[in-house]
Amino acid sequence: MDRSVIAEVRRLLADGSGGGLVEVQTRLDRAQLAAVASERGARFGELRGPSGKPELLAALREALALPAYTGSNWDALEEVLAYPEPGAAGPTLLVWYEPQRLPAGDAATFRDIVKAAVRVRGSTNDGALVVVATPGEDTL
Repeated sequence: MDRSVIAEVRRLLADGSGGGLVEVQTRLDRAQLAAVASERGARFGELRGPSGKPELLAALREALALPAYTGSNWDALEEVLAYPEPGAAGPTLLVWYEPQRLPAGDAATFRDIVKAAVRVRGSTNDGALVVVATPGEDTL
């Protein structure tokens, strides 16, 4: 895996960082990303190519153990990512495999929500939110 991606993820998960969105064009090694999350004390979740908004929201609920009351709209997602519950605060690394499967409009909205949540989390000390978008997983 590209060492610069790992270095960027480590930097974004550091204390005092709100996190960020890292978009890469190469497949990434799940084990290395999980190890970085563990090393930084971050929750680790994965999105495996959701192909629509409902599937994306359901996958996020599962991957990040979002509260049961989380609504099924973009505003609810932005709120829960930007202002995590006390038990869910702390750094989070989410790997988004095959973002190209999501319709362009939904993908753009999700990226905007992540960026907004990162800005808020950078000012509230709720832990970094890092989303790494990759075309797939390196299984070699």
